[in-house]
Amino acid sequence: MSFVSKSAALGAAALMFAAFMPGQGFAADDPIEFRISLETGPNHSRNKSIEKFVQALNEKTSGRLKAEIYHGGALFKGRDIPKALAQGTIDMSAPGTWQLSTFVPDADLTALPAFYGLDRERVYEIVDGPIGQELNQRIEEKLKVKVLGGWLDLGYVHTYSTGKKVESFEDMKGLKVRFPGGTVNSERYKHFGANTVLIPWPDVPLALIQGTVDGVQTSNESIRSAKLWESGLKYGFEDKQVLFQYVPVVSGRFWNKLDDELQQVILDTWQESIGEMRDYAHERQEEARAEAVENGMEFVTPSAEALAEARQGLLSTQDAIIEELKMDPDLAKRATEALASAS
Repeated sequence: MSFVSKSAALGAAALMFAAFMPGQGFAADDPIEFRISLETGPNHSRNKSIEKFVQALNEKTSGRLKAEIYHGGALFKGRDIPKALAQGTIDMSAPGTWQLSTFVPDADLTALPAFYGLDRERVYEIVDGPIGQELNQRIEEKLKVKVLGGWLDLGYVHTYSTGKKVESFEDMKGLKVRFPGGTVNSERYKHFGANTVLIPWPDVPLALIQGTVDGVQTSNESIRSAKLWESGLKYGFEDKQVLFQYVPVVSGRFWNKLDDELQQVILDTWQESIGEMRDYAHERQEEARAEAVENGMEFVTPSAEALAEARQGLLSTQDAIIEELKMDPDLAKRATEALASAS
């Protein structure tokens, strides 16, 4: 090899080495497009959080990874997201557990009665621990995807009403509650003597005005987004029915194209961000609650003892729910026992 060609080869090797040295960043040539699809609008807490994640990711990879978010269902509607991830037609999303449960029934684990009314830190003990890791593996295997780590929160859904102020679980009896669907949600209200009505979210304001329902299962943030106090919603019963969460999922087709270093940067960036993203979601829920109060709504918060008593009563329905939803009874049992031993 001539001196010139030998020098050129050494120079090229040096440039390649420098591009991937720890602390030196990534080469910016031929950036890899990373398309993230979200069904919610750009002002939603999920979108805002993932925007910060994307910003950190783009900075860490020095443009090697070009992440872009498509808001408001521009690419796919929420119900179609899991399938799109499995097929690799999008690179990443954060579908709700209730959307993933169509393909992996155990994704509904935290909606079971054993989790009813628990503080979010208790829920994290399960979803961030060995049981949660096992559940993530099941999602990965079923859909051929990669779960990045800790689940992102939307926040708690509670019970809200129009004319009847719910101050105890007994007050739910006879209430007609709009719910988003799902056996777990329906059975929960049935246990308390309430009736559930499945109504699409865009039709909820009119349903409240016309008296088709006199209550809704939703979150403070959702109430604020639709200004449901203008549709007659007056009371909130903060019973922590379910901590709604989103699962950060990357398609296997995209994940397998990345080298080990890029994969690790994505995993590390998500893990570094998840605590702040969860806190932000709950701050948004509290801000929405305050705005609802400013607009005349009243809230009742059951005591920890009342929630524990309600949870104990609901546990009698859990086995039937697990069987109907075809969930893994062993996984549910281990989660229930872990929660009981930590109480």
